[in-house]
Amino acid sequence: MTALGLDALIVVASSVHGPEGHLGLPRGGVRANDQHDHLADARAAREFLGTRHEFAAPAGPPSTAELRRLRLLRDAVRSLVRGDVRSYVRRRDALLRGARYRLAPDGTLASEHEGWTEFCDLLVPLLVALGGERRRLRACGNRRCGWLFVDRSASGRRRWCDAKACGNRMKVRRYRARH
Repeated sequence: MTALGLDALIVVASSVHGPEGHLGLPRGGVRANDQHDHLADARAAREFLGTRHEFAAPAGPPSTAELRRLRLLRDAVRSLVRGDVRSYVRRRDALLRGARYRLAPDGTLASEHEGWTEFCDLLVPLLVALGGERRRLRACGNRRCGWLFVDRSASGRRRWCDAKACGNRMKVRRYRARH
């Protein structure tokens, strides 16, 4: 499997979100309290993660154990966003205990596992590094979204996962509320 970047970790962490969660609004509208959990089952996980352009996901759906690891990874990142460091450390350590690494011939870190377990293993070092950068890890300011992002702006004051989507929606809502 090719190396995975931080964007892959953010996508996994954002696999549970509100009705406007970065993927656009579904046809027919949404209710304000709709939640989408793309790791609810193996088929949903494969469908969500297998269609991302940020990375290549393993073929086939994850097993029950692999799905548990994906959820553990997601929950570890979301613990950081909430500021729950104790929960983050507990989940991170559980993921580290299950991972097995080796050095690849090119000097990069490789997993000794295959499939979805390998996918999770390759994201764990990014999770560890993200723990030190948690001040820049945020949830979208649109409460109906819930997508996560790493604020890479110079000022460190980014509010939306996507200014064109959620940022615009929120500005329109504020305008309509005033008029």
